[in-house]
Amino acid sequence: MSKFIDMLSKVDEQAPAPMGFGMRNRDRRAANALAIAGTTAPSGLTKAKVAAETVDAVLLTSTDKAEKTLDKAASKLKGGLWGVRGRAVSANQARHLAESGCDFIVFDAEGTSAALLDIEDFGKIVTVGDHLDEDTARSIAGIPIDAVLYTPGELDLPLTVGALLAISRVRGLLDLPYIMAVSEAITGDDIAALRNVGIAGLVMDLSAPDDIASTAKAIASLPRRKNKPNRSSALVPRVAADQPQELDEDYPDEDEEY
Repeated sequence: MSKFIDMLSKVDEQAPAPMGFGMRNRDRRAANALAIAGTTAPSGLTKAKVAAETVDAVLLTSTDKAEKTLDKAASKLKGGLWGVRGRAVSANQARHLAESGCDFIVFDAEGTSAALLDIEDFGKIVTVGDHLDEDTARSIAGIPIDAVLYTPGELDLPLTVGALLAISRVRGLLDLPYIMAVSEAITGDDIAALRNVGIAGLVMDLSAPDDIASTAKAIASLPRRKNKPNRSSALVPRVAADQPQELDEDYPDEDEEY
């Protein structure tokens, strides 16, 4: 199983095993809070080396099909936790990434080979936006997807109730771990609000190490939540077509005489 997916699924559980880069990352994960994935282009990894050691995973963005660029970056991440984000990913590319040590892959549904879903060597994360609706959510629930990357159209901070409602609406459509893309540091109050609506991780730019550091500090300061909310009642239901419906025995039959 993908280590990153396993990490997301254990947010708010007791003492997960650290799976990131350096000691600083392990110390921050000891309290078990939201994960941070730092994103960068493969060519920017060298400059972002220090920041990469403070996050839980590195997410390489790739817009081309050149395997050499990713292979070079992968060699620098050997032994660490990393994934790749691509707009259109072929099955052959996915298999090559898995063989190179890639733990998870983030992809857009359009343009990505369906054969990728049959590869079991890494976590599969599909991107969604504010447009996600119940029909699309049902479709996602019916295929082997492990998590969701949610990219809101606009995210003004500090969060308003309206913004939080919009996030909660999208989050409530699928019973999968959600990570959310953010473009700036998140304060403690907003971190708590995102955690409370079920966001398990954040995706942040490695070129902004100060934002990552302040967000990580805010995450580390979060108190452990006493009760993890049960979201099953708010999620898109999965009902088998051939599942029989149970009748209330106390309800009289139409033919019963009174």
